Amino acid sequence: MGRTWSSTRQRLLSSNAGLSQVDKMKARLGEHTAVPPTTNTVICAILWTALTRARQRRRPEAFSQPQQSRLGMPSDARRRVHPDFSPDEDPYFGNFYTYTATALPTTALITADDTSMYRLAHVCDAIASTLSPDKLNSRNVAEIYTLATRSESSPALFPAWSITSGRDLGMTSWAGFGLYEMSFGNVLGQPTFVRPPFMQIDSAAIVLPRKRGGFDEEQRDIIEIMVMLHKDDTKALQDERLWKLLVVPPVAQGIKARRPPIPFTPQADHFAPVYSSGDGQNRRVVQMVEY
Repeated sequence: MGRTWSSTRQRLLSSNAGLSQVDKMKARLGEHTAVPPTTNTVICAILWTALTRARQRRRPEAFSQPQQSRLGMPSDARRRVHPDFSPDEDPYFGNFYTYTATALPTTALITADDTSMYRLAHVCDAIASTLSPDKLNSRNVAEIYTLATRSESSPALFPAWSITSGRDLGMTSWAGFGLYEMSFGNVLGQPTFVRPPFMQIDSAAIVLPRKRGGFDEEQRDIIEIMVMLHKDDTKALQDERLWKLLVVPPVAQGIKARRPPIPFTPQADHFAPVYSSGDGQNRRVVQMVEY
């Protein structure tokens, strides 16, 4: 199931009422989960499950035998070491994160589409268990550090999931990054939207920073996810019913549709603005070059 990088695409998936929908699903899922699910857990569970179902529907022969799918996520290790390790008044700015991997049989993900949310709740519990303090703590961080220092060859250590298998997914969240609250001076001001540069990679997703203070309720409710997938997987994902539970069309919610900040072009999968700011009159858009 090898992949060719030329067939990968990067696309923005946006949900106009994402947080409201997630809150509703958290309440329903909480009736079946061992611990109350977090917003990040629900988003990861939905995307992982929906993508696996979409892949299986498009390539059933690839999922004919019992196999596992892995969800890989980086996790900030600062708060795992000690609550006082990186205080606000003296933060640690170095690279200090570790990877976690949640593994489930593909059948558990493919069948997680029942209206009771019971099977999806099982996916949420699996993710929460991987991130729990019992498994990811100071001892775990110390073991990883010791393993790295004793390794004679750095390439011998790598994340425990594959970006070429067509079954796994690597996902990270920038939702808590306060980029929209930052000011870049009198000329640029504050960002109106944030986009990562194009990356030709498969089986990865980034939850983009959320708009909080200074934005209206409609904008604060939006969830944006940048996915980097095989082009056919991207299309199949957007047709997946479970994903549509999160992405409710604006008209269905009585929300006035707005023109997207990024004009659509035939090159939209490869070419996207990275940063935009201004007061509407002197608007500046910095674009990346096409690869």
